[in-house]
Amino acid sequence: FAWVGPNPNLDEISEEIARLEDEINETFTGGDTGADMKQLTREVLKVQEDKILKHRRGEVTGVRTGFSKLDRKIGGFQPGTFTLIAGRPGSGKTSLGLNFAEFAANMNIPVLFFSYEMNHVQIGEILLSKRSGIDRVSLRDGLTTDKELNHLHKGAGKIERLNIKLS
Repeated sequence: FAWVGPNPNLDEISEEIARLEDEINETFTGGDTGADMKQLTREVLKVQEDKILKHRRGEVTGVRTGFSKLDRKIGGFQPGTFTLIAGRPGSGKTSLGLNFAEFAANMNIPVLFFSYEMNHVQIGEILLSKRSGIDRVSLRDGLTTDKELNHLHKGAGKIERLNIKLS
């Protein structure tokens, strides 16, 4: 979430957050308002049978995070859930989230990525830094050499193919 324009007041920020919450809810639920108990029971049994099969094959039941210990703890990211990463500023939340997003995108799983602290260019810098091996501060401040610029272009080629949507 990035505010662009004159100094916002709290009402404007609250309205924007409410709008974004509605957008997130619609994205994750697809407007689904529920099911009757017979339909729900059948759906839950089907989901459980799928989970049992995955478990027997040694797989996690959700989308893998890229961190095996975390996957064992939470079962991966579960369908229909909203995962929020919280922490103090500068603690690496966005980088961690982007690691999750990249891992899923590399498995051809589409990803919708939100950040309330960084705009899409800053998020792109994190991805580009990781994929090119160039320090993010150097990218931010334009302190890259011609050789590093070549690495940036190679890294950008890798990022372009990821099925990640930034919002």
